[in-house]
Amino acid sequence: MRLFKLDINNKIKENLNIINFLNPDYIYIPYEKDIDLTKVSKNEPINSFKSSISGTIVGLKMGVFNNEYNNAYIIANNFKELETKKNKRIKISIENIKKILLENKETELLNKFNKESIDNIVISAINDEINVYNYMYLLKENANLYLDLIDEIRMFYKCTNNYLVIKNNESFIIDECLNVIGTYPSIVLTLVEDLYLIGKEQFLLDKLNITGNTLFLTIEDIDKLCKYLKIIDNTTKFITISDNVTCKIIRCKKYTLLSDIIEFAYPTLKNYHIIINGLMTGLEIDNPTYFILTDDIKSIHLLKKLPRFNKECLNCGKCINVCPVGVNPINGINLSNCLDCGLCTFFCPASINLREKIKGDSNE
Repeated sequence: MRLFKLDINNKIKENLNIINFLNPDYIYIPYEKDIDLTKVSKNEPINSFKSSISGTIVGLKMGVFNNEYNNAYIIANNFKELETKKNKRIKISIENIKKILLENKETELLNKFNKESIDNIVISAINDEINVYNYMYLLKENANLYLDLIDEIRMFYKCTNNYLVIKNNESFIIDECLNVIGTYPSIVLTLVEDLYLIGKEQFLLDKLNITGNTLFLTIEDIDKLCKYLKIIDNTTKFITISDNVTCKIIRCKKYTLLSDIIEFAYPTLKNYHIIINGLMTGLEIDNPTYFILTDDIKSIHLLKKLPRFNKECLNCGKCINVCPVGVNPINGINLSNCLDCGLCTFFCPASINLREKIKGDSNE
């Protein structure tokens, strides 16, 4: 499988400090059914969600959650962070992990723990998207807690081959990990080249020559488990936000409006296009006042100009040559194999939006 080092011509540099935006005036939680509740405490259940602040329900608003429109409760922040009770940690065991994943309908993650035996545990701290640093900063902030949980999982499975994988150009986090990983001799810090798609399971395991039954988890999976086990706070999340020249890592309250986050991060920026969840595979949105920060949103990119897409194919074959899974977007061959990675569009000299073409052809 061929991987590529993307030649990105921009000078965006990551800000090594985490910025906190933990006091939004309002948050918005999906309305599923009427509840007899006015005042809300932090971590209090509201239908199948939990409030990330304490405050008062003051009305309803239409919002976008996980790419679907839904009515939402508007909760006005009282800025007191009141909690009805203190969260008590759940005992770490494979049985408890499976139980909480089942309760929270985390089917994909649950299936990873349903293997009878594990030969290798691979934890990926790699985010393939351009200028998205969430994984790195999650690891930077919570390295000890994450490594404790990884070590517990390793002991339950009695696994001797355990790897924490980081890109070799992430020097700021490598130093952090070297400082703590020495106390976990059964976990090997493994560095890989910065190649696009190296973060995907099949590509990373192939690069590392790892075979056998493998429990493959991302740092985001480990963070999610820590939150479900009540090891760390579950009311906030990291998001990367960037414009054409800078990049910021922001810790936000869940269920904050994207427009509020943008206003906080770039208060003077005007006339921009908004891409969420990556420049290679993301989605352009028109109105951030409807989009709510949920776990599916990883990044916001604010661009002055969007790429111009043409329609005339040069028949150069570059899209076929760069596809890592053998898709021919021009002739519609092997479309079911498509990873939606965006490489065909990125390398197309005619600037054709081949991602959209493949999606359209696949739906016909």
